[in-house]
Amino acid sequence: GMPGKSNHSTVPLLIGVDVSGSVASAPRMLEQFFTEIEQISHQFKITLVLWDSKIQLPATRYHRGDWHKIKAYGGAGTNPIFFFEYLKENNLLHNILIVLTDGEFNEWPEPVATPTLWTIATNRPGQIKIPWGQTIEIELD
Repeated sequence: GMPGKSNHSTVPLLIGVDVSGSVASAPRMLEQFFTEIEQISHQFKITLVLWDSKIQLPATRYHRGDWHKIKAYGGAGTNPIFFFEYLKENNLLHNILIVLTDGEFNEWPEPVATPTLWTIATNRPGQIKIPWGQTIEIELD
């Protein structure tokens, strides 16, 4: 390689992982979420937040391979409004945001100016309608 500055892991990215009961009861879904995070971990400077009806893991820097050490506690209901309030209170909405969830909640947070990608893990493609931000779906077996 050539000496100089590398762009690897310099682009900041915030990832919020839903660890609510509907996700925690489906280990395949959590496995898929962390597989996706691991795949992009060498390209971005990732800050990770685990949430359900409260913050289960506050904003933490994620490094490649950290999935071995992270305990995905949770299992309660899902409150994305609380998650977004936490992000606002802690001034974390200045980076690109990816939300990994199954989308199984009734109330959506107010839109934010931060570019947001909702990544929905589902067995029912096209059934969950996201009111703002961009959406991609991960089909589960």
